[in-house]
Amino acid sequence: MLQCIFLLTDSGEVMLEKQMTGHRVDRSICGWFWDYVISQGGDSTKILPVIASPTHYIFQIFREGVTFLACTQVEMPPLMGIEVL
Repeated sequence: MLQCIFLLTDSGEVMLEKQMTGHRVDRSICGWFWDYVISQGGDSTKILPVIASPTHYIFQIFREGVTFLACTQVEMPPLMGIEVL
């Protein structure tokens, strides 16, 4: 089950945050994700839709200059996370 959803601008700033479970996810996961994007060449359109960070599984979709980012700490079917976004 997804724990949170973030909407990020094209510069990595958090526009919207939605926490969905009792366990609060820190915004630092967005910083980790943006550092990952920069290390991969800075193009959000070419990043894999599912990324395993040291603490979370991250699902991301980039549309119209907005990155839709969802996080969970438990394994779940990847298409379910993408479908929610």
